[in-house]
Amino acid sequence: MSTPTPEPQRLFDLYRRLRDHFGYAPDWWPGSPFDIFVTAVLVQQCDWATAWEALGRLHESGLSSLDDLAAADEDTLADTIRPVAFHATKAERLRSLCRYVVRRHGSVANLLARNRETPVVRGELLSLPGIGEETADAMLSFAGQHPRFVVDAYARRAFMRIGGFGGDRDWWFRAPYHELHDLFYDAIRAELPRYGRCGLNSQAPGFTAALRDVHAQLTELGKHHCLKSAPRCRGQGVAGWKGYFHCVDHCRDGACTECPLWEVCETGGGAA
Repeated sequence: MSTPTPEPQRLFDLYRRLRDHFGYAPDWWPGSPFDIFVTAVLVQQCDWATAWEALGRLHESGLSSLDDLAAADEDTLADTIRPVAFHATKAERLRSLCRYVVRRHGSVANLLARNRETPVVRGELLSLPGIGEETADAMLSFAGQHPRFVVDAYARRAFMRIGGFGGDRDWWFRAPYHELHDLFYDAIRAELPRYGRCGLNSQAPGFTAALRDVHAQLTELGKHHCLKSAPRCRGQGVAGWKGYFHCVDHCRDGACTECPLWEVCETGGGAA
């Protein structure tokens, strides 16, 4: 199985097409570090809108801090986050995680503090029940400001379909997480000045902001156009996540007519 070798410049050009189509939101993953920490757990194997609504119910129920969740009745917590997938398991997991963070660090911000070495924090996260590599990197990048790229199914699917990078296209699905992370990480870092000129969030270090937005753009692509089945290559994209301000107006009411990557995607029929 040969490994694709995407050129950093081409990755940036793809990003620029996505950015022109979807725009930019500095708070694409909104909320406090606590909110993002909790949502990163809730969204596992679950639609974003369902996880986001569950976070809102936690706040409405007065469960809006680490201490609140750590002390919550497990059944009450499970009922509050329903219909999130595996709500009972996630209720137990959230309560356990919050108790750990309260005991060891006092706050999510302290756990993910920028002055802590990224490999150390990541190793600590991965040692906790229910936190895998994707969830850990989401917490590090979006709840903290650590330079990690979040590899998810949207990114794997998009690059398998785009093609043109050499190697085996199914590698994008089979490759270990760390290989994909390093590929994106290195390619984005190599073109960082060009990403910086796109006007990224000044509240995060430039590299972290670029890593965040490449992930955000690929997620938007996967939500609106590059669907798992029946992708919208030459048609209007599907509606955005319910209740999520950033993408609710994307690709609706004639806002678009085709995928922004259609012309350079082998599966979509644009590239030779």
